[in-house]
Amino acid sequence: MKTTRMSMQRMPGWRAWLAGLACLLGLPALAAQNALNAVSVSVGQNDTQVVKIAFKEALSEEPIAFSTSNPHRLVLDFPSTGSGVGRAPVNLNLGVIRNYQVVQAGERTRVVFNLNGPTSHELRREGNTLLAVLRVAEKPAGAQTAAVIPTVFPETGTARAHGVRDVEFRRGENGEARIVVSLSDPGVGIDIQQKGKAVQVDFLNTSLPKPLQRRLDVADFATPAQLVETFEQGKNTRMLVTPRGKWD
Repeated sequence: MKTTRMSMQRMPGWRAWLAGLACLLGLPALAAQNALNAVSVSVGQNDTQVVKIAFKEALSEEPIAFSTSNPHRLVLDFPSTGSGVGRAPVNLNLGVIRNYQVVQAGERTRVVFNLNGPTSHELRREGNTLLAVLRVAEKPAGAQTAAVIPTVFPETGTARAHGVRDVEFRRGENGEARIVVSLSDPGVGIDIQQKGKAVQVDFLNTSLPKPLQRRLDVADFATPAQLVETFEQGKNTRMLVTPRGKWD
């Protein structure tokens, strides 16, 4: 079972908080069985950027992938994988990719791409290599909202492939709001966006049990969070986290 942890602290603005939220989405520690050996980026056809991530062994499945829209980021999580590359950010300014960073936390390795704008992506495994093809996300004609950054996972028939098992709210040692979401498996895609004052987190292609479809007023916990709402939205489970007071 996958456990996702989100933390909300008092920061000067939404950009800082959303960046921290993306960095705290994680997987439980597993024994490292594979290793990330190299990352390279090149220019592909039709204004795309092709990322090649080489591993010691072939991946048994595609990584957990999620994106944020403020700031624009693509995050790839590789459970049970160590890292053989440095932690320092690699500056590129190549097409949609501004820079990237590889970080190992326990027995998990994460690759974070900081992007220059809304981006769509495709993932493909070839032997010991994962290919990620990134391109600028097109905004529909006449649209007034920011383009959505999709994280696409194959669906099985009409049934939702994954599920939310539990949602817990806790107050951290430093007064931060901590939200722990237990998921059915590591294959759940996650998409994070800012929606007005709230942060919207979509767990893609997941079902949500009736008892977990609720609106929690957590103001009494004395954290930066005011409300945590969890409900089904189409084929996804959506969580809205609303802060207390006025934020920049």
